[in-house]
Amino acid sequence: VDESVAKPVLGSDGAARWQDFKQGSKLPTKFSVAPAMPLKKMDRALGTKSIRDEQANEAKIRKDAGDREAGSGYTVFKRKSDHEEIAAEKKRKLVLERVRPDDEPYYLPAESFEGYKFDYVFTTRDGRGTGYYWDGTDSLKKELGQTPTHLAG
Repeated sequence: VDESVAKPVLGSDGAARWQDFKQGSKLPTKFSVAPAMPLKKMDRALGTKSIRDEQANEAKIRKDAGDREAGSGYTVFKRKSDHEEIAAEKKRKLVLERVRPDDEPYYLPAESFEGYKFDYVFTTRDGRGTGYYWDGTDSLKKELGQTPTHLAG
């Protein structure tokens, strides 16, 4: 390359413009190498003199409202699917609809009354005979906060 056309390389044209801007700018840049964002008309109309004033005002509003600081990020995450909570809600719905759970037998044979059994009523019905039949009333009353049948009275 001919030395008469060569020039010293300082970086890209953008870097040269940045150096010119930084030297000519009156904005404080002690916290960042990037220039401070200019204020909007509304900010100036509200009496904000700089971006730091606006940030301080926002921090005060957040603190007064009981919110976390800006930029603090999330600290608590809500799980999208809590399987235990879903199962408990499903069980509650079945109790309210008086649907017998799969692990509870419909009929417990008994010759005579053997005492109270939760969710069962002692009776005689055609087809199976005398014994305890599941009816779900006690679970329903428990879910609704009412006194169970054997304690009422």
